[in-house]
Formats: sequence, C-alpha cells, structure tokens
Amino acid sequence: MTLRALWPVVCAAVATLSPCARAGGATADVMIVERPSALILFDTYQQRLGASAASAIPRFVPIVLLRAHDVMGDGFTPCADVEIDGAMLYCQEESSGEFATGGSPGYTEVFHGVTLRGDTVVLLSGEALRLRLPSSHEEFRVPSGTRAFRVFESQHASYVRLASPGGRFAWAVLPPGARGSSWRPEPAASREEFSAEEIVRRVSVVTEGANRTLARIYRAVGPGGRAVPSFRVSRAGREISCAISPEALAPQFSGSLLALLPPLERALGGTGLHPVIAGSAIHILLP
Repeated sequence: MTLRALWPVVCAAVATLSPCARAGGATADVMIVERPSALILFDTYQQRLGASAASAIPRFVPIVLLRAHDVMGDGFTPCADVEIDGAMLYCQEESSGEFATGGSPGYTEVFHGVTLRGDTVVLLSGEALRLRLPSSHEEFRVPSGTRAFRVFESQHASYVRLASPGGRFAWAVLPPGARGSSWRPEPAASREEFSAEEIVRRVSVVTEGANRTLARIYRAVGPGGRAVPSFRVSRAGREISCAISPEALAPQFSGSLLALLPPLERALGGTGLHPVIAGSAIHILLP
C-alpha cells in the first residue's frame, strides 16, 4: 500500500474537531455515563485507551456527542466523535449504532439540545445549596462559597462539577432570579502571560503525537529507503513555526498542516495565540 493510499488514515489520526463547536452558549447532545471506563474509547490518534487511562475518567462525566455516527481511520470501524473532560476521543459503536462496551456502564442518559456553559459559579445560600446526584433524586448540601464548574444546562437545571468535595458531578438549580443571592458567576481570570518556551512546549506535544503516528504508519508499510517524515518545531525571534521534514516532502503534506490546526488551537487555549498556515508551514506569532 502506498503512502498516498494511506493519506486518509494519516489525516484522521492527527485531526480533531474545531473547538468552536464546544463554545459556551452552543447547543449539543450530551450523555452522562456512570462508569465511562466501560466504553471502548480511542485517543486523538485512534489508539485504544489503556485500562489506567480509561479508569481515570471520572464517574458520571458528561460526554459531548460531537458526531454521533462516524468511521475511524481504518475505513470501517464505526465510532462516535466525542469530547470527555476537554479531551477529543473516539467511542467505538456497534453496527446497530449503540456504543460498544467492555463491561456495564451503569446509569446512562442522553440529554438532547442542551446549552453548553463552561463557566464557573459560586454557590452562596438558599436552594442552590441543595444539589442532586446524577443517577437519583438524592440531595446533599455543600458549604456556602463552594465553587462549581457549570458544564451545561438542561431545562431548569445546571449540571455542575464541584471544586470540592472530590470534584463530583451533580445537578443544581440556579435560577436567574436568584443570581447574587443563592449563586453568582465567578469573573473570568485575566489572561496569563506565557513564555515562548511554554508555547514551544505546547506545540511540541501535538507534533510529537503526530510524529509517532507517522512513524507507526511508515513501519507498517515499509519506508523503502525513503526518509520518514516528521513535523519539526522551530523558533526565530517572536515567531514559532511547524513544518514537515524533509522539506522536499512538504507538497505531499499540505493536508496534514490543515489537520494539525485544530489540535494546535486546543493546545494554545488560554494564550490568545492562533496558528495560521503560510507557505508550507504553520506559524504562531508571539506578542
């Protein structure tokens, strides 16, 4: 099999969906799973998550369904494109469209057309202090001043992740009329200043993952004496660049630059920086 024939696999292995689809205020379908480790999950590069990584996913985590029915890079394995705890993942599906599992996922429920929030609120006093567990009507209280990350809203309730105790998930009623009395939004923190070294590190995490995928594909098909391509990160003054090496292969990898843009955007989240393609490289201009 030629590299050209494998190119769709390469693109699928390094691509992720645009973070704009997950912006606060957008609508989406979200699934809550009691034991997400029971799902058959694959990482951004379509490698199956190991047992330790899967077990680290929190119970009752909200899973944003970005694309319900897709196909993995092998061209035939059905999957769903999802976001779990900020990470882009693939969840294997059965031919019936149901999620494939390796055990019992426990309580599972899908909420259609919810409003994504992605902000932090402070629980003050009153009814907002009575929270409900995801899988039952059991309620519990938290101290006044508890911070909670608001993931999404469904009808009149907000699904939140508590800063304490234990970072667990729960439902909270945060009526607009009670803003300032029983709850209040926490102002967004001012943007941090990031060093050039930190930006290079973030970019390199993305390119190193892509390079591992390229090396694995070349090992599978045999390089035939050709140089194995890789993405190289360099810095010149206030500009960071990412290009394919050897440079002679750049025309064949123009599509790979497009595939790298979404994961780079995500890696640079919070910095105010954005990668752009110019010529045969991706460029990031530092302030």
